[in-house]
Amino acid sequence: MQEDRRQLRETLRQTYGTLKELRKSLAAVDADYALHDLGALLSVAEQEALNRLRESES
Repeated sequence: MQEDRRQLRETLRQTYGTLKELRKSLAAVDADYALHDLGALLSVAEQEALNRLRESES
């Protein structure tokens, strides 16, 4: 059970990191309105991943 939780936390950390990097990449490009919308969606997904990571650690 603890191994499952550890794996979940690691997966969530990786997901959070990936989403954060994607958002930064889009912010650098941000030449198109659609990219801006996608960046906003990634921000929400990034925050949700961070929230789940915090929940899994408590």
